Amino acid sequence: MAFRSDVSVNWAVSPRIITVASPSTIISLQDLVDTLRTLEEQLDNLDDPFLINAVGKDENDAEGNRMVIGLTLFNAKIAFEARLAPPWTLCVVSGGTIKSLDDLAKYMEPIEPSAYVTVQISQAITGMMINDLSKPDVQDAMTDQGYTTTRAPNLDNLDDSISNIPETVNTKLSDEHGDDSWEGSSDPAVIAAAVLDGQVNQHQQIGSLGAFLKILKDDTTLLKIIETGRWKIANNKLIMYALDNKTILRQFVLKDASGKPTQPNPNGQVFERQPI
Repeated sequence: MAFRSDVSVNWAVSPRIITVASPSTIISLQDLVDTLRTLEEQLDNLDDPFLINAVGKDENDAEGNRMVIGLTLFNAKIAFEARLAPPWTLCVVSGGTIKSLDDLAKYMEPIEPSAYVTVQISQAITGMMINDLSKPDVQDAMTDQGYTTTRAPNLDNLDDSISNIPETVNTKLSDEHGDDSWEGSSDPAVIAAAVLDGQVNQHQQIGSLGAFLKILKDDTTLLKIIETGRWKIANNKLIMYALDNKTILRQFVLKDASGKPTQPNPNGQVFERQPI
């Protein structure tokens, strides 16, 4: 049994968050099961619903191979503690298969995102924990798992195929764009410079870095206009203008502490901030 002291649970939120503290970057499902079972049995947590259900580790054959762990999280997610700044840290959950159900028993992502952390789940592709297998063993396992007999023997040529990859690969991009273009380059500095020089509005796929940068650019531009542009207080309103000092960007109703509109200036004056 391996209890992990760097694992904690926030029981008060939904879904519950199982956090692996920094600087840890890997946790096995076996350690997770051992630790969460221990936490569930603590007196303060006995009235909370179970976090997990785990199956597996049964002996699978005469050689002592065992079934992998199958872990189900109940209204819970795994999070690796957020890092303070780049570079991004790769963290891994290993040792079996994992799924998560919400409080309505519907499937949800088992990983809770954290700042500057990328999480990889090493899901098992077979029901058996395999160690030190030879190439024929892997071929047999692949065939048993439904792979065709045509696919499995291709492993015989794997080593030769890897060793024969040339240092300079003539890719399809090189063929179509030429070796002098960034698309055909293998130089990271050239590729990075091309990415940084690219037009953000050409990369707007939802969830992409380009889409995020576009939102950031628009918000920053709006903030700059508001902070440097014309403001006017009139008729119980704060009015903010675009750079032409005419187009209204935002309006806010002004109220006092009791929620009533502020009274107009006794002399009917309009208060205004104008850029010069």
